[in-house]
Amino acid sequence: MPTNKIIKRNESTDNIRHSFSKVAWFYDFWGKLTESKAQDKVWEYADIRNGDTVLEVAVGTGLLFKKIVEINKEGYSTGVDLSPDMIAQARKSLQGNSDNDNYTLKIESADQLSCETGSIDVLINNYMFDLLPEHMFTPILNEFHRVLKPESKLVITCMSFGNKWYHKFWKSLAVHIPALLTYCRPVELSEYLVKAGFKIDKHTFISQNTFPSEVFLAKKKQ
Repeated sequence: MPTNKIIKRNESTDNIRHSFSKVAWFYDFWGKLTESKAQDKVWEYADIRNGDTVLEVAVGTGLLFKKIVEINKEGYSTGVDLSPDMIAQARKSLQGNSDNDNYTLKIESADQLSCETGSIDVLINNYMFDLLPEHMFTPILNEFHRVLKPESKLVITCMSFGNKWYHKFWKSLAVHIPALLTYCRPVELSEYLVKAGFKIDKHTFISQNTFPSEVFLAKKKQ
């Protein structure tokens, strides 16, 4: 399994929801400092075409989802998140969107998606696995596999271990002051993706203001 030891997390759904309710108000600022370069790579990998059926799991405050809705006017986009506060922020970001019949936002758990089997062209998931207990990785990736069409795209971003001395600072925070990172920590997903039936087409390591991230583009095998 992973070559780097993943820090144990035993956060319940309620604890995760509570953690993000406290940071929803400044989450976008944090993202601009540490995650925006990774989000640019996500957008490149997703390569959304107008008319796609798109699902973003852990939609957060909706910054990326707003771009998805704007480009995918002839398709349908769904954004889900466990946190009511994040969904509320996402709805605010989409206020005034005239094509409100081409998307939906709802509270939903990643391991129990309401999408039909084989219905999604592109599934995007950012910075979620790094806060989940490791035993949930496989069930959630199996659920992602279920809802995706064959040969469709899964784009995942997570906090990474990194390979520079300064990346260890973030791991140290995750160990000693986990609440400061909303209990996120570095993870490795490659072997979990393969085990769930995905083929990794591309992956990129990105360091922004020393914060380490990894972005994967995976395809569902036939």
